[in-house]
Amino acid sequence: ELLNSLDEVDKKLLTQLIECRGVRTDLSKKSKIHYSSLLKMIERLKEKIKTNWTLNEFYG
Repeated sequence: ELLNSLDEVDKKLLTQLIECRGVRTDLSKKSKIHYSSLLKMIERLKEKIKTNWTLNEFYG
């Protein structure tokens, strides 16, 4: 449900993060996105999820 609520770019970012087991340096190398740019993208995604979901919805 969380993945379906995201737009395509955010969905792809979250999927890639999961595949890399959250290791941002691996994702940066794999995607050829500069590490600092990737951190900004992850921070933006985190804020989006935090504003749209509560812990009960996420784990429920």
